[in-house]
Amino acid sequence: MLYPDPILSANVYAAGSLDEILRRALRPFRTAVHERCPDSKAYLWTMRYGCGGEHLKIRLHGPEGENAALREELGDAVERALAGLDATPDLEARPPTPPIDAEDLEGPHADRSWCWTTYRRSHLSLGSKPFLLDDGYVARFTRSLGAACEVALEALVPEADGAVPHMVRHDTLTRLVLDGLAALGFDDSQRRDYLYFHRDWLIRFPLLKSDGTLAKAREIAVHFEQIRDDMAAELETLGHLARSEWEKADIDADPWRRALADLWSYTAPLCEDPAFHVDPFAALPMFTPVFKVFHCAANQLGLSWFEEAVVHHLLVRAAAPAEPVRLDVLFEPEARELEEFASYEC
Repeated sequence: MLYPDPILSANVYAAGSLDEILRRALRPFRTAVHERCPDSKAYLWTMRYGCGGEHLKIRLHGPEGENAALREELGDAVERALAGLDATPDLEARPPTPPIDAEDLEGPHADRSWCWTTYRRSHLSLGSKPFLLDDGYVARFTRSLGAACEVALEALVPEADGAVPHMVRHDTLTRLVLDGLAALGFDDSQRRDYLYFHRDWLIRFPLLKSDGTLAKAREIAVHFEQIRDDMAAELETLGHLARSEWEKADIDADPWRRALADLWSYTAPLCEDPAFHVDPFAALPMFTPVFKVFHCAANQLGLSWFEEAVVHHLLVRAAAPAEPVRLDVLFEPEARELEEFASYEC
C-alpha cells in the first residue's frame, strides 16, 4: 500500500522543546496509529523547522478512512503535550528559512501552539524535481522517513536532567547510515564515494551561501579529523561493526533497511534518465535521493548539519580503512553549476 501524500499534516510550535513533543505527543499517537491501522502500513514522520517559529512538522500517511479518528487522536495528544511544557526559553534568533506549508507564510506563530497545515510537496523535505513529481518515488521516500521516525522515537529518551544526550543522536544516525548503506548494496568504492559526497555537500552548502572558500572547507575537514583522532578506540569498534553490517545479505527483518532497499529498486531505473541527474557533484545520480533520506533522518534526530557531516566523515574510515582520508572538499564542477547549486535549499 502506497501513500505518497499525508492524510494529516500539522505544525507544533515549541521552541527548545521539540524532543518533548516527540515524547509526549508522538509516541502515544504512534501507538494509536498502529492500533487503528494494523494492516494498512500507516506511518508518520516529522521535520524540525524554523519558518514562522521553531516547530515540528508532523506528517501522517495512511488510509483516508481513518482520517477523522486519527485527527482527533493527534489533536488531543498535541494539546496534552503542550500543556505539560515549561515556558519558552530564551533562544538565539535563527536565520530566516523559506516556507514549506502554506501556513508557514502566516507566521510568526505563537509559541506553545499548534495548527493543522495545508500540505504541499517540497524539495526541502522530499528532494528536487523531477523526483518530487513521481508518486512512486515520493511514497517510498516518505515510507523511509517513517521508518527513520520509528527509530528516532525509540532512541530520543531523555536522561534524569530532561535532556537527550548528544551521543545518542550521533550514534543513532551512525547506525541508520550503516544499515542504510547495507540495504543499498553499494560496493566499497561506492560507499566511500557516497560518504565523501554527503560530507562535502554539508560543508560546501553553507560556504556557498556565505561566499566561503575552499581553504575554509578544508579547515572544517581538518577539524573533523581532529575529532576522529580523539575517538580512535571507538572508531576501531565502528569499523568492525560497519564491515559486519555491510556484509549481511538479509535485510527483511528491519523496516528501515526494507524501506531503503525498496526506494533503491524503484528509483535506480528512474536515474537512467538524464533528467534525474539533478546534482552535478553526485558520482551516481542515486546519491541525491539517498542524501536526502539520510539528511532528513538527521533532522528528525535533532542533529545540526555540522554534527551530521561529522558522522559521515567518521564513517569514511570504516568504509576505506587502508586509505588516507581526503581533506579537500570538492568545489567543482564549473562556476555556472556552482551558482545553480547555491540556489538549492538544504
